Amino acid sequence: MTDLINQITTAESELVKFLGNIESSFVGYVYGMRFDEVLVLTNDAWKHSVNGIPHNSFLVAAGFNPRKMADAAAIDKEVILLRVLEPVSLPQDSDLVRTRIENHQRRTEGEMLPGDVNDGLDPMTASELQSGGLRCSILGTFYMDDGQLRLGSDIENFMSLSRMRAYKPTKEALSLIVNHINPEVLRKAEEEARKAGFTNIPSPIKIGTVRYTSTDRMHRGKDVPKVDVLIQPTDFLSRRTAVLGMTRTGKSNTVKTTVSAVAIAAMKDNIPVGQLIFDVNGEYANATAQDDGSSIAEVFDTTICYRAINTPDKPHFKDLRINFYEQSDVALNLLEQLSRETRGNAQDITTFLTSSLEEPDRSERSPHTRWQVRRAVFHCILNAAQYEAPNGFMVEFPASQQVVTLVQPELPNNFPAPGRIGNNIPFYRLTLEQATIWFTAARRVNRAAQL
Repeated sequence: MTDLINQITTAESELVKFLGNIESSFVGYVYGMRFDEVLVLTNDAWKHSVNGIPHNSFLVAAGFNPRKMADAAAIDKEVILLRVLEPVSLPQDSDLVRTRIENHQRRTEGEMLPGDVNDGLDPMTASELQSGGLRCSILGTFYMDDGQLRLGSDIENFMSLSRMRAYKPTKEALSLIVNHINPEVLRKAEEEARKAGFTNIPSPIKIGTVRYTSTDRMHRGKDVPKVDVLIQPTDFLSRRTAVLGMTRTGKSNTVKTTVSAVAIAAMKDNIPVGQLIFDVNGEYANATAQDDGSSIAEVFDTTICYRAINTPDKPHFKDLRINFYEQSDVALNLLEQLSRETRGNAQDITTFLTSSLEEPDRSERSPHTRWQVRRAVFHCILNAAQYEAPNGFMVEFPASQQVVTLVQPELPNNFPAPGRIGNNIPFYRLTLEQATIWFTAARRVNRAAQL
């Protein structure tokens, strides 16, 4: 009856799943422990059975017998998540090293190359010499709380005489680790998704597979199942995201995958979600060899691309450069900042550059009229400095009837007459060349008798 209860308990236990198949996942014994690290006694035979233990790989440690879970003490019902840091010396290492050296020194010419699995040693000596230690950092604790699996970020206890064994998680066990989400985090994600307008929390997306080291001949071999790493599209909303990795490890494709997943999730629920991508190398706005001939800009018709150079061969790119004629206030600020060290002490230039072309409230009639005139003068200055204007650009500004009457005699005979706006106020709409002629004439009149 006890065996039956243990079988049922083991089969239903979420904690046992982290250990995987203990016959092939066992890697050693915990012989030292602190609140932040664990020391594991392992050997080459166990490493061989799990296809090696890569640097920075995950291990799990448990103090219960997975075959007798029903008999486990309450204090042992937890699984410690570890990360492999480095080898660590054992107390007897000096003797073991001495034995290894003496064995090599006694080799004959015929034993120069590797031989059998024990390499010329008797089985007992080989078994002793293959032992070693691993230092692992503690990442957290998996435990059950009200029937739900949780991951704490630390441990709350350790035993000096530890009963814990260490295992290397693979397949389903590794997937449980890398894709675990605590219940309260999942609930919060659901709440945030609904607040953002999603009817349901979007399905997680695959951004890659687990890889510990650049050299992945064994832990990611052809016969080794790859473990997917999943992430929620909503995790990227209203947050900054960094993707870090070595060259040629798939950073760009990861970004494309996540951008696409967020866009698709938003489209399903008809939610406007904006994503701003600083594409320095043009990997996302343009198709690459890995994109099957299409880029993000081509897949999603709502994508808008900007570029800081003129691209007539790509009409779907918008110009990111500031148009001084259309954004005069920004242009003047830039000119002021860029000329601080070179403009000298010329008072007229300093006064002009430190003025403002920010548009005042239209309800403030006099300030708005003065702004229109200053902006028109600025446009004429840009034209004189040979800044290229947009096609068909016109200079617009009002003028009082008195000013129009005084300036008119200084203008060519065929010069356009002003129109009228508002309370019969004269209003000019001129080309840049015509506006330059008008303000030059106004300057001559002003010098003779101030307007």
